Amino acid sequence: MLPQEIQTAVAEFLELHDLVRLLCVNRDWNRSCTAVLWRTLEITNEKRYHWFCTVHALRALSRQGHHVRTLRTPFPYILTPFQEPNVIPDLLLTRLELTIPLRASQLDDTDATHIINLVKRSPSLQHLYIGTIFRHPGQLFLAIDKHLSRLKSLSLFHITHADHSYRQDHYPRIGFRLLKAFMDNLPSELEFFALGAHAFWDDIGQESMHTPADIGNYAQDEADSLDFERHFGSGTIKQHQQLKVFSLRGMGGDQGKVLPDFLRGCPNLEVFDNPETFMGKSITGFKLVQAALEEAVGFHLKHLIVEAEEETEWETDGDIAHTISRALSSITGNCYKEVWNKIIIRRDYSSSMKATAEAIGRSCQKDLVTLHIKNMSTMESTDVQLILSQSSSLREFTSTQSPKLAARDMVAKPWACQWLTTLCLQIGGIPRPDLKMDEQGQVLFAVDRKISQGCFLGPKAIQRQVYQQLGALVGLEVLNMSRVYREGPRDIFPANTNSTNSQGDRSFNYGLQTDCLDWTLESGLGQLASLKELRELDVRLTWHRIGVRELAWMARELPRLSVLKGLNPVVDPAPLTSDFVLEPGTEKWVERYNPEWL
Repeated sequence: MLPQEIQTAVAEFLELHDLVRLLCVNRDWNRSCTAVLWRTLEITNEKRYHWFCTVHALRALSRQGHHVRTLRTPFPYILTPFQEPNVIPDLLLTRLELTIPLRASQLDDTDATHIINLVKRSPSLQHLYIGTIFRHPGQLFLAIDKHLSRLKSLSLFHITHADHSYRQDHYPRIGFRLLKAFMDNLPSELEFFALGAHAFWDDIGQESMHTPADIGNYAQDEADSLDFERHFGSGTIKQHQQLKVFSLRGMGGDQGKVLPDFLRGCPNLEVFDNPETFMGKSITGFKLVQAALEEAVGFHLKHLIVEAEEETEWETDGDIAHTISRALSSITGNCYKEVWNKIIIRRDYSSSMKATAEAIGRSCQKDLVTLHIKNMSTMESTDVQLILSQSSSLREFTSTQSPKLAARDMVAKPWACQWLTTLCLQIGGIPRPDLKMDEQGQVLFAVDRKISQGCFLGPKAIQRQVYQQLGALVGLEVLNMSRVYREGPRDIFPANTNSTNSQGDRSFNYGLQTDCLDWTLESGLGQLASLKELRELDVRLTWHRIGVRELAWMARELPRLSVLKGLNPVVDPAPLTSDFVLEPGTEKWVERYNPEWL
């Protein structure tokens, strides 16, 4: 008989159905498999929620709850038994993800209390994600700083790149004194910190309040600030030597009072990610914040924004490349090196932008967080790969008209952008022998998957390498594999009566890309199970083979998925004349389960 440690190690590599069968072998295997089965508890839909609320489930939880390390749910109510020492005496949670949609209203006080009590009971937590807004977050802040000394990643109220319809006033409004006290006393082992917050109420006083609710919230925040002072002392500031990524959303006009002391304590910060604030300029535009960043990391962050209509000094691809490269030798008056933090080019250049791509790959290997170029469709595959394999701090890689990256170039070298959250990219050059075509590139029919299973191993091997590259982007939130980003212009589609695009590319069939990933489990889709942050997947205008097994896999393995675009690419985003048909059983599965992300 194998030792239990080895049995547990073997069980970790097994699929769910194999684990369930192994449970019945004997008592030793039962113990080993039970520990693995209970390690991650996901109550992510109504069906699982109603099961969890049964007497049998709660009894099982009281027996096996000490095995749970990861708890993921959008239902605060199920946290109740985890708070009770008499139900689970040895709670050892290391990851808590409350995936409550940000579009939901604020938590009521009862649900907020459940979350705070569980945080207090879980000093072993290393990863905490809370995706909804607290009306009074002060006690949550205090519980985090006071009890979670081992915390490595923290994401609070963070409106992500997938939530583009959100306005700044949707962020929680927090008094700047409370927010400053919270950030200054965060656990010192923190490596990743993402926050969505609107700091407001300066020293003007209560005459600046707009409603009685504002006055009440202000009073509560001030009281919570005093609790911080009583516990940590006045003016205490921890050093955060391990912090590598700081992502901020929604900060208002008081950031100069909140951020400088915190940033000075982060000397190893690799990524500082913040978009435009509601005031119309980024936080790096405020002198106190910029000075603190310079003091901490030794760089002066710059933004390059080329607007579409206005006259600029950047008339050609070479002009932009020269400006980007020049930053390598630029030094501020305080002797800090200038680096690019954001590059946005909204102007449509007809050239391939090869010089710009090479300049970005050479000059922006660190600190570039956002890259948006309006039209990348003419950019060469090798240049796209150069950027993604060199820019280690990149968080957003977007374009209205996405570039096409050849699979052979993509797998030639690992990408450096491990913190990427938004990726808009066509991946092409993938052989698709499952699509039978005529001499003109017209698809005649798609081979039945039951017949092709086990065949075409060579073409599937390159797909597995592509999935492996994508699966390494564990922070990815938006993955767009279409030629257009969101509601891009319709006039870039190939004509419905022609099998080639405007550049003569024969890899398009009546508007659908045919040299793309087929998105099947047989070809390696399961390697994307690591993308637990993924919220939006766009496969529009691609000839995929997503069927019942793939949809069931997505529902099970991608807990935060909220949007899948292009399941039927013939009608989404625009009606096309095509022989594409959905995989058998797909429509019935959708009608039966009706997932919110379809």
